[in-house]
Amino acid sequence: KFQGVNLVFTDKFLKNPYDLIFYVLNKQCAVEYILTHLKINHNPHIGNISILFEGKDYNLITQIVNTIGDAFIEKQSVYKKIKTKKILEALESQLAKSKDELMKSENKIKNFRLANPSVGLNESAQHTIQSLIKLETNAYSINNSLKEAQKLQSKYVAAFQEDKEQVALEIVLFLIAKNISSASIFKADLDRQMNEKRRLQTTLSIGHPSLKQNQEEIDRNLNKIYSSLMLFIKNTEGQVKQRIAGIQSISEKLKGLPSKELQLAELQRAQNIASGIYSQVLDRYNKAKVAETVEAADVFIMEYAIPPIPPSNRTLFLIALGT
Repeated sequence: KFQGVNLVFTDKFLKNPYDLIFYVLNKQCAVEYILTHLKINHNPHIGNISILFEGKDYNLITQIVNTIGDAFIEKQSVYKKIKTKKILEALESQLAKSKDELMKSENKIKNFRLANPSVGLNESAQHTIQSLIKLETNAYSINNSLKEAQKLQSKYVAAFQEDKEQVALEIVLFLIAKNISSASIFKADLDRQMNEKRRLQTTLSIGHPSLKQNQEEIDRNLNKIYSSLMLFIKNTEGQVKQRIAGIQSISEKLKGLPSKELQLAELQRAQNIASGIYSQVLDRYNKAKVAETVEAADVFIMEYAIPPIPPSNRTLFLIALGT
C-alpha cells in the first residue's frame, strides 16, 4: 500500500506467484477520467447541486465525490471571504478619507479662531447653520439609499429569469429596512410561493398546470416588488431634490452675513458635515467587521455520498432459485 494505490493479493496468488503488471494514471488522465464519468445536476429553483459519479471502485468514487463537495464548499467560503475583504477595504479607504477630511476641517476652524478670536455668530446665524447641516447630512444619507436602490434595480433588470426571485428577495429586505410597510407582505407571500414551488417540483413534472399557476403567482408578486422599488426610487429622488432646494435657500440667508462671520459659518458647516459623514462611514465599517466575524457559510453539504452495497457473489444462484 502506498499513496493512492492499495494492492490486495489473494491466497492463490501468494501460493503461486506470477508476473503482475499494473498502471497508475498520471494526473491529467485521471482528471479526464473523472470529468468523463462525472455528472453535475443543478436545480436553480430548489437551490441544490447533486454530484453523480459512475465507476466500479465504490470506495474510491465515494471518496472522489465527497472530496469534490468539500472542495466546492471551501471555494465558496474563500470567495465569500474575498468579497467581504473587498467591502472592508473599500470602507477602510472611505473611512481614512473621511477622517482626513474631518481633521482638516477641524484644523481650519481652529486656526481661524486663533487668528480671529473676536469673531462669532449670533443665535440666528447659529440656528441657520444647524438647519443647513441637518439638511446636508440628511441629503447625504438619502442619496446613499437612492444609489443602493438604483443598484438593485439594475441588478433585477439584468438578472436571468431564474435569478430574479433571489434579487427580488434582496429588494424586499432592502425595502423592509427602509420601513416600507408593504414589503413585509411581499416577503411573506414570496416565501410561501417559493416553498409551494419547491414542494410541487418534487412531485410534479415540468409543465404541469399547478406549477404553471404557481409561477404566475410568483411573477405577479415579483412585478409588485419591482414596482414598489421603482416607487421608492421616485419618492427618494423627490426627497433629494427637496433637500437640495432647501440647502440652496438656507445658503442664500448666510450670504447676508459679514465677511468674517460668513467664513466662520462655512468652516463650521464643513466641520459638522465632515463629522456626520465620518460617523456614518465608521458605523458601516463596524457593522461590516461584525459581519465578517460572525460570517456563516451559505452553502453546505446536505448529504455526503456513501459507498453503495456491492452486488452479492450469490446473485446468479439467487436468480436461479427465484426462477
